[in-house]
Order: sequence, then structure tokens, then C-alpha cells
Amino acid sequence: MARDQVAMELHQWAIGKMKFRPQGKYVHTTIPTVHNFSEICRGQLASIWTFVIENIDSVRMVNKIKANLALKKQGYKVKYGADQKYSQQLEDLKNRKRQLTCDLQTEKKVTKHVEQDVNRLWTEISAVESCYDGCRRSISAIKQEILILQEYAEQCREDEARYEEYTARLRHKISIYNKLSSSKKANLFQWVEG
Repeated sequence: MARDQVAMELHQWAIGKMKFRPQGKYVHTTIPTVHNFSEICRGQLASIWTFVIENIDSVRMVNKIKANLALKKQGYKVKYGADQKYSQQLEDLKNRKRQLTCDLQTEKKVTKHVEQDVNRLWTEISAVESCYDGCRRSISAIKQEILILQEYAEQCREDEARYEEYTARLRHKISIYNKLSSSKKANLFQWVEG
């Protein structure tokens, strides 16, 4: 299988089946891309990742494998002295205790991750609400500016109407002045000739 194909399947498996989300100090980073996954699918790692993708179907299965590995590290030795008799019931209880302890640790880790996800989501929600409030204030300011501009435009139209009225009056007075002026000139010429 080609490296790019394995990387694409690994990306789908991690994001889809395993619900991968960045955690710890990377909690606020973006989810890795197929290209990021292709970097860990080089050489023999591609066949290992192919095996993992084909054989592991859920987070619970991974947790179970981790618990089994933890139990293997502790060892399955029978812990009783020479003077004590082996008790299957006691050994079963010890194994059950170990299993429950591992399950508890796993659940604590899962709970911690869920809390981190919830905190990240609250941070994102707060950021979106803040952005929404800013947009709402901007829209309100724009609406106020529109109202002011509409009022200003109305005042300009009223001023234009007044100026047109003043211009009409001024033209009328100029025409009267011109008539009077021309009639005085005519009277003056008659007086000079007479």
C-alpha cells in the first residue's frame, strides 16, 4: 500500500474511529492533516500503521490493550509464601483489583481529556460570543450612521430648495432692477436730447 494511501487511511481512522483531538500543550492547535500523518508512515512504519488500522476499532480496545500491557509489566507471578496455600479465589480477587485499578487510571485519563475538551469548547464559545457582540455593536453603529446620513441628506435637500427659492427671488429682483435701469437711461436720453 502506498505511503499516501496509508496516511489518508490513518487520518480517517484517527479522526473518525478514534476521535483524535490535540491534547496537553497542543490542545489549541489544529487537527493534523493527511500530510502530517504521511510523515509517520515512512518505510516499515507503513505496515505497522496498516496493521493498527485493520485491527483496532475503538478507544475502548486501545484502553484494554494498555491495561493488559500494564498487567504484563506487573507480572502474573503467584504471590504467596511457602507456608501459604494457593487460593484461586484470592488470586482472582487480586487480578480483579489490578484490572479495576488500571480501568480507574484509564477513566481518569479519559475524564481529564474530556475536561480539557470542554474547557477548549468554552473558550471557543466565549470567543464566538465576543465576536458576535462586536459585530452586533458594529451593525448598531452603522445603522446610527445611516440614520445620521439620511437626516443630513434631508437637510441638504431642504437647503437646496431654499437656495433655489433665493436664486429665483434674486433673479426676479435683478430683472426688475434691469428694467428700472433701462427705463432711467431712456429718460436720461430724452432729457439730454430735449
